[in-house]
Amino acid sequence: MIDENEEYVVWDKRYAVGVELIDKQHKELMRLTNVLYESCRNGKEYSVHVFKDTIKGFVDHATKHLPAEERLMEHIGYPDLAKHKAEHQGFLKEVLTDIKAFEEGKSFAPNALARFMHDWFMGHIALSDHRMGEYLAHIKTKQTLVWDKRNSIGIEAIDEQHIEIFKLTNNLYAAYKGEGKPSDDTFKAAIKSIMVYAGKHFAAEEALMKKAGYPDQAGHNQEHHRFIAKMDAAIKSFENGAVSAPHAIVRFQQSWLLEHIALYDHRMGAYILEWAPSLLDGQ
Repeated sequence: MIDENEEYVVWDKRYAVGVELIDKQHKELMRLTNVLYESCRNGKEYSVHVFKDTIKGFVDHATKHLPAEERLMEHIGYPDLAKHKAEHQGFLKEVLTDIKAFEEGKSFAPNALARFMHDWFMGHIALSDHRMGEYLAHIKTKQTLVWDKRNSIGIEAIDEQHIEIFKLTNNLYAAYKGEGKPSDDTFKAAIKSIMVYAGKHFAAEEALMKKAGYPDQAGHNQEHHRFIAKMDAAIKSFENGAVSAPHAIVRFQQSWLLEHIALYDHRMGAYILEWAPSLLDGQ
């Protein structure tokens, strides 16, 4: 049984990597770790019961989260991707080995698994994921976005739309930096171009997902809605004269685009290419 003085994993801002989806997944994995940790403080019978109810959810969540992180790292050209993936693989191997022993009725120590998960989170998220977040933050400070093959989701029509959004995003940055003839009207026109095109693009993506029966469409649509709401709020702030609004608009647009393609559009594209390729005939 784990000592009562040992600490739970408590979310703190120092664990944040600056990507909403990744941070949300980390919080859920920490919560599940704490459930297992609590079970080890309440005796064997309770521990086994909670383990059965919790571990499936943990593994399901982890096997979605870790590939998502790896897609993001690949997308941004993270130089330590191989090392980071090796840490993920080592973690899953340890956890899955213990689960197999449990399912086969072999000798199993829930407290050892709980300690391992506790220590891994405290180390991996605080150190490895934090370094990834710092690299991503560096990428976001680049003046313009450059399209390359890592951005492609394998669906030509969607890729062409994404390329156009990259161009519109760079136009927005140019207006923000005052290239050419800077004015509020120039910046407003750049924003309007993005919002109009994004609306058409989102509608096209959502129609394609619906035709394909994409199982994660609700979450994907929600991200589209979040983008529109955030941009609308920032635009209103800009129109009300907020000095920091142009910077906030540009940075959010750049960050959201990179993260959305890496974490949501790549997954959507992979599903459609595997399960509904006929929808792409003629494209």
